[in-house]
Amino acid sequence: MSVTDYAPGKGCRLQLTDGANRCSTVWRVFSAKNAADMYVVPLMFGGAVKVSLHATGSWQAGLVNANPAHVSSNESRHWDIWKRGPELAPGTVRGWYLIIPDQELRTGPADAQAHCIPPVGSGHAVSIEFLMMANQGLTTEFDDAHIIGRWILSGRDESCLLISRRIPWPEDNQVWANAARSAAAAQAETAGFKVSQYHRYYLHGHCAQGVRFGLELAAE
Repeated sequence: MSVTDYAPGKGCRLQLTDGANRCSTVWRVFSAKNAADMYVVPLMFGGAVKVSLHATGSWQAGLVNANPAHVSSNESRHWDIWKRGPELAPGTVRGWYLIIPDQELRTGPADAQAHCIPPVGSGHAVSIEFLMMANQGLTTEFDDAHIIGRWILSGRDESCLLISRRIPWPEDNQVWANAARSAAAAQAETAGFKVSQYHRYYLHGHCAQGVRFGLELAAE
């Protein structure tokens, strides 16, 4: 299977579509030019929010800058700081993943410059996974995975492989997502944000194994 390789400092845009006229927001993925760091930016926030997977093993999610308009003097601009976790398989660590349920797609134009994630269909979600993988040694097999690309990390003997998988999204998950959307909408209203039909929410959390993830939800 041919894999697109991205040199240090290069990146791409990602978007989930249903193959017709429904789509997610656009996410940008790129690596540092002179360091073995990976970054994920949800463009719904105009580049103000970033997930950072640093070569040091200290990984972070939060605001890019400590803007006084968003962060008070006694607050950190980071929502979460965590350490690189254990191996998922020999030579493979799952750094972060993004979940976008099909139910959260909304009518809108697709980004012609974005890598289009294959549709997942009703009752499913896409899981876009950032896998830190050794360049030498055992090879991990991925069933039913779409390979987005591989980022060659500067000065390291590992790369970041980006894949997407179609996963079930049962009604219980959507009930939880709807509750999270209501809470986010209430926070936006309190903060005085004007929410449109194109507005998206990005929620950060962690699974039972402690791996951090992002969840994209659309406004109602």
